[in-house]
Amino acid sequence: VFGVLERDDWLKSATFQALDPDEQAQIEEDVTELLLVQSLDTLADAGQMGGYRANMSVLSNFTKIPPQHQRTHAVQMLMSKVNSSPGPTRAPAAPPGDWDVFDVYLTGVLEAKEKRDETARLYFKAAAERCKETDRPLKFWAHFQLADCAYRLRSQGTRSSEAVDRLLEEAVREYSACIVLRSEFAWSYHNLGLVYRAQGKLGEAAKQFEEAIVRDAKLSTAYSNLAAVQVEQELFDEAEQTCTQ
Repeated sequence: VFGVLERDDWLKSATFQALDPDEQAQIEEDVTELLLVQSLDTLADAGQMGGYRANMSVLSNFTKIPPQHQRTHAVQMLMSKVNSSPGPTRAPAAPPGDWDVFDVYLTGVLEAKEKRDETARLYFKAAAERCKETDRPLKFWAHFQLADCAYRLRSQGTRSSEAVDRLLEEAVREYSACIVLRSEFAWSYHNLGLVYRAQGKLGEAAKQFEEAIVRDAKLSTAYSNLAAVQVEQELFDEAEQTCTQ
């Protein structure tokens, strides 16, 4: 993905053209999401780099987005922010039923980046539901992003303990679904460990951090969180050993 972005005409490159249609479609979705996130980060930092430079950078990104994805609602909302055009700059309160599943997912990404997690959660939930009977990689990421939203929301605003518990249980379900879909992805185990720790289930949390380390021995945050849990369990020797790793 990063390699193709080195050239504006990456869609015409021999490397891309040699891929089968399913691989091409996946790369196109990956590139679009990457450029959307990169553009939103650029606009968020516009004060440091200057509004004009930020807008020009986003416009340059737009030209690299595949034509069919330039028409997605998420990309159109992004361009409305840049061009100060009368188009919408935020998503409808609920995902429209006639939107393409990638458009729904991408809108969830935009809403999450804009720190509107309540709306993002609805879009990721809809994307996960619409991908239920498919094997698209998007299915995994919809569940992962939904879990992230639920975990973040539990500490936002004023919520009852019951509401917090429901959000944490949702995060457990969604991260567990991610582990079923992609058992080698360390971050699913790591983040599930964070949820268990928030629930006070320290033994389960430690187990998930250990599973994350098995899959990615260089995931330093898994070591630090495992050590923190071990300290809470008063397993000080184990915590010291974890830290030395």
